[in-house]
Amino acid sequence: MTKSQINSQSENNKHPLLVFLHLVFGIYLLFGICILVFPPRSAEAQALPAPVSIVASPPAPSPGEAVAVTAATPSFDRHTAYFTWVVDGRQRPDLSGTGKNSIELTAGNVGSSQRVAVSVSRKNGGTGVAGGEAVLTIRVADLTLTYTAETWTPVWYRGKALPVPDATIGIIAIPDFVVDGRRIPPERLIYRWGLDDEHNALSGIGEQVFRIRASDMPGTSHEVKVRVEDEDGKVRKEGVFYVVPHTPRLVIYNSSPLGGIEFRTAERFSGGRGLFDFVAEPFFFPVAGRNDLAWEWQVDGRPFAANAGTPHIITVDTGGYPEGQLSVTAGVQIPGSFLSRASAILAFFLQ
Repeated sequence: MTKSQINSQSENNKHPLLVFLHLVFGIYLLFGICILVFPPRSAEAQALPAPVSIVASPPAPSPGEAVAVTAATPSFDRHTAYFTWVVDGRQRPDLSGTGKNSIELTAGNVGSSQRVAVSVSRKNGGTGVAGGEAVLTIRVADLTLTYTAETWTPVWYRGKALPVPDATIGIIAIPDFVVDGRRIPPERLIYRWGLDDEHNALSGIGEQVFRIRASDMPGTSHEVKVRVEDEDGKVRKEGVFYVVPHTPRLVIYNSSPLGGIEFRTAERFSGGRGLFDFVAEPFFFPVAGRNDLAWEWQVDGRPFAANAGTPHIITVDTGGYPEGQLSVTAGVQIPGSFLSRASAILAFFLQ
């Protein structure tokens, strides 16, 4: 290889390095020119308006309910920032001021709404520095939760069947939603149910009833939560219902052929010699009827046979008992269960 060829090859090996150095030098030169032509602005000039958030509690209040509306901004100290509140297009000087980041409103009727706006600024030597603004629409709705318990009660009983351990209970959501002047049928709303620690036990359009099986352990309650909203997400309301199981009951009454059950004789009864009918009525057992229960009767401490076909009724001939107090006792339970049971005593004063 000649000397000229060696020198040529060496120049070729240096060429990429020279190109790279020229490129770096050009970038630094361009950056310097930009700094001279476009000097950096002050920190205050560079600061962007601070974001503002606004929340209402509760977000969808019931009629007449107090609503707390709170504004927050991460860039300003809320104690020194100035909050300007506007409600339904009208500025509210009575609610505005330094450190006033929260206001309280009163909800109107179902279907009404309030548009709340807030702007935040910071006083700096008499000059307000803008901090941003936020807008929120509060819509008034109503939600009622009730229940039905699949427990036995006598046909004459006018009260509400109570839940007991191991019973099926239906929790019913009754919403009243009005959006843009139009009442939304409950079957067109979206329901999301939760049970205790299970947050999504049931969900769907029109799922207005949520059925649960109460625990068979005495003293165990259940927390049922529901969130109801329209399909457009304009109104959303939440509710909580606590299922507290009760204890089944049994009450003994005297019954006469003409007057039927004498309710005033639930605990004590006076009578003479003759035939007397005693009726034991169970309350709140998770059964379909009296015949699904196991019965035991005692009169004056001795086992007594119930009437054929009607295990909740006995007929006692008092002629074979001495005068004085005669105890009539009944016990009832679900066959095979040691938890669903009840007993009652009626004091019969034989004259």
